[in-house]
Amino acid sequence: MNVIVRIFQDFFFTQESKFLSLLSFFLTSLLSLHFLFFFSFFNFSDKWIDKEARMSTLQIQPKIEEKKISKELKEKILSTLKKNMTIKEIDEIRNDEIKEFLDIDRVDELSNIRLPLFINLEFFTTEKKAITNELIELIGERYYIISDHTDELTDVLNLINKIRFFILITGSLMFVIFIFFLSLVIKTTFSFNYKFLEVIEIMGASSKLIAFNVSLILVKKIIPGMFFGLIFSFVILASVISLFDIPMDILVSFSFIDLIILVLLFIFGIIFIFIILYVFIFNFLEKRFFG
Repeated sequence: MNVIVRIFQDFFFTQESKFLSLLSFFLTSLLSLHFLFFFSFFNFSDKWIDKEARMSTLQIQPKIEEKKISKELKEKILSTLKKNMTIKEIDEIRNDEIKEFLDIDRVDELSNIRLPLFINLEFFTTEKKAITNELIELIGERYYIISDHTDELTDVLNLINKIRFFILITGSLMFVIFIFFLSLVIKTTFSFNYKFLEVIEIMGASSKLIAFNVSLILVKKIIPGMFFGLIFSFVILASVISLFDIPMDILVSFSFIDLIILVLLFIFGIIFIFIILYVFIFNFLEKRFFG
């Protein structure tokens, strides 16, 4: 039995070794790049959704006789907001930002508009979103409203979920293509080595033994390509994010837990490929050679 195993190791897929390494490198690079982007987008979108869900915009209208909220009152309002322990971050929307948003070029056009005071508030949690009585007293008779950003997230969430589903389905199709190419290599190799399989059968090898050893040989030959493909795709993704200034920091987005998940997925993928190859080769041999 050991002689048969050594024959498999020395003979089977020796000519296809480079092809298998290149194939596994190419397809694994595409597949891992796809899922690395999925993880990056998943983490980025989750953090963005969480932040937006905690965001609210405070809008304070000037009185009828006022053109805008006075600088003194604005400073008091900002100071009061900073005392609020439920608020994590305060961001005042300045007049020049409003001017750019409204596409107003001339100063006199802006001066003729009664500009409200807009302040973006990021709270620590989504549950506790409230302003203090002290702030309400400062606002006085002026009309104010707090707009919750969660009301605007429904359509965005649907779009993000569709993008995630598309990335996942496309990655799964790439994995199927990877298995399909491996099956073609196996069929071609077996067709060219028909006499060899007959000799192995005479020596006492069963379809189970052949399927196990061939699957093991294939996995050993594609692991280096898969490993280097994973590293290559990680470098490419980091370079693309840095080059095009995409707001996804891959080093920040990936935690230690994500790294463990990625390694486990890599190991699971290898085991899954081995099982698929074993079942495929066993059935193929039973039908074509040992049936």
